[in-house]
Amino acid sequence: MLASLVTAIFVLIIQQNEEHLVHALSRPVSNVQVESAQRFVTEEELRNLISRHLGSSFFAFDVSEAKQSLEQHPWIRRVSVKKVWPDVLVLDIQEEVAIARWGDGQLINQFGEIFEPPGRRRTAGLPLLVGPDGEQYRVMEQYRAVSQQLFSVGLRATFLSLSQRGNWTLILNDSIPVTLGREKTIERLARFIELYQSPDLMDFERLASVDLRYDNRIAVKLAAEDSVELPVR
Repeated sequence: MLASLVTAIFVLIIQQNEEHLVHALSRPVSNVQVESAQRFVTEEELRNLISRHLGSSFFAFDVSEAKQSLEQHPWIRRVSVKKVWPDVLVLDIQEEVAIARWGDGQLINQFGEIFEPPGRRRTAGLPLLVGPDGEQYRVMEQYRAVSQQLFSVGLRATFLSLSQRGNWTLILNDSIPVTLGREKTIERLARFIELYQSPDLMDFERLASVDLRYDNRIAVKLAAEDSVELPVR
């Protein structure tokens, strides 16, 4: 008896508020809230990507399709999309993190994956890595190892290249080419760092290039002067 009474009251409430309920259920999703801060994805780009999905009712709105559209943006690695009653769409965006430029106009993220977004002017200060197709993981790992060595003495690898024959070349501080060769690259760079810290090395600013492809010496070319060879232990 009590259940029948409750049901009757519920039906009566629905009948009396039918118009409001229909309006609430058909209310389009039209407000977008972004919970994360973006460096590279603009508000205009977000609006363009999501606009065709807005206007659907709360229950008809397809979260998966909206997520798929947003993740087509080259700077968006992953996005969480959720609906909040009655008409709000909440976005939590994870952008790509570029650690280096790769080849001609591409970028490498922290996972060694290549992506190619438009408008890369804000990434011009990133190091440039070059290598054969498919070798970006190897080049990135070598860059990390080299950078760790150089950081201790205040030097920076702004360019690292792996040739088709397996030869490594880097540029220090945007100005000094260093030839590492194919083997013992970390060991050879360690010898240079030891020399760099010793009084035997002339003014660093005078260096034009460095060749580390030898086991018992380092070939150094000075700006506007002949090459010299410095013995190492």
